Amino acid sequence: MATRLVLLCHAATRAMREGAFSRLSEEIDEAGRSKAGAVSLRPAPQRVYIGPGPAAGQTAQALGLSGSIEPSLADMDWGGWRGRGLMDIQEEDPAALAAWMKNPAAGVPGGEPFEAVRRRVSAWMDDLAASDARILAVTYPSVLRAALAHVLGGPDATAFRIDVAPLARLTLSFNGVWRLQGLEAGAPDA
Repeated sequence: MATRLVLLCHAATRAMREGAFSRLSEEIDEAGRSKAGAVSLRPAPQRVYIGPGPAAGQTAQALGLSGSIEPSLADMDWGGWRGRGLMDIQEEDPAALAAWMKNPAAGVPGGEPFEAVRRRVSAWMDDLAASDARILAVTYPSVLRAALAHVLGGPDATAFRIDVAPLARLTLSFNGVWRLQGLEAGAPDA
């Protein structure tokens, strides 16, 4: 049996709906909770990991799941831009926003570079590689992007060309090497 890893993005939050950078304390909203409750997970996972933070935990709860909190599945640290919208940042510091848009992998001022996210997610995935289990990880958009970059071996900057909607599902397998099995768009209107 090969390892099957499904990474599920958390349900919708206010920041997602407003096009803002996520907050550490971000909770899913009622519409997101309702949509998460309707998600089918077949076949059922044998192990469940949950990213730290309310959004991942509340999504797992809405799915009727419990599991281990995994620090490697934390969202990217958005530094001083946490919880802020692009328009606000454009008004306050257009040069910083332009620099980030040119090279989002470098991270935002005071935040975490994408390379660091990719390293921690890659190490976690590689530790799971030979587990021969069906694994579900409820996590954040940046983690799905990092996992894809790890599996496909692409440059970090390309990961930000991937839109990750609420409840998007990335399915990977490991049988000697990580392989992409599928990416389901999720619920953009969630």
